[in-house]
Amino acid sequence: MPQTECVFFADETGAAPGITWLDSLPPKVQDKCIAFVERLSEQGYDLRRPTCDYLRDEAKHMARTKKTTTNAVEILRKRYIQGDVQREKSVTNEHLNAEIARMIYELRKEAALSQADLAELIGTTQSVISRLEDSDYDGHSLSMLDRIATALNRRLTVSMKEMQVREGTVHYAFRRLMQNVRRKSGLTIEKASKKLAIDSAELERLECDRSYQPSARTLGKLSQFYGIEQERLAALAGGLNHASSELKARASKFATQADSIAKLSKEEKKTLDEFMRFLNNV
Repeated sequence: MPQTECVFFADETGAAPGITWLDSLPPKVQDKCIAFVERLSEQGYDLRRPTCDYLRDEAKHMARTKKTTTNAVEILRKRYIQGDVQREKSVTNEHLNAEIARMIYELRKEAALSQADLAELIGTTQSVISRLEDSDYDGHSLSMLDRIATALNRRLTVSMKEMQVREGTVHYAFRRLMQNVRRKSGLTIEKASKKLAIDSAELERLECDRSYQPSARTLGKLSQFYGIEQERLAALAGGLNHASSELKARASKFATQADSIAKLSKEEKKTLDEFMRFLNNV
């Protein structure tokens, strides 16, 4: 489904109780919360059990009725993660733990087995299966996963992928760049969609989805319309295997200074113009 907007609520004084609460938590717990909000943003009401068991109707009702501030995922990443490689790895691990828990739960349900049934098949206890299906659990072992796979008539596979530069540096700068050049041009998503001949849903993903990688055709249209050198734009978007150290440094600086508000300030315009000149080798 399309990406779901997650927001924080602000009281009459402008304070956000959710942020205040998160500030009081240890980094490890903050990372778990960030991963949870990101999964909610990506999957919305399609978020499946066991994760969705933590949601309640009251929370969903509040999301429709309370006054909100801005995108929760962006706030969390900018406040706690941006530029911190270790925190980024921690959040990635939380996503992996949640995905493993979801996979075990869904395969067990598909096989019409209770937790006790699966436990008996692999020679363990129901409490162990319950723990394995908990997204907070981070003690997964290959041997245990292989036993579960065998019991469910599945084959466990393991792969290693090249590490990609993630949010907080190059790709975050790409999203902020796309947002700010559009705003500087005085365009809404809908107007930009018509001028660029790019679907509005894709433009929203360009600006909001931290994992989205546009096609070469889309990058070509963006490059031509906004006057940005296409190869460097592709490097920012993650379309090239490697980004130069200079590009990473410039992107990090731009991402730190760029902000997402309704109208660009003079300082934001200056920051945007400087980054554009660099991308175009001016």
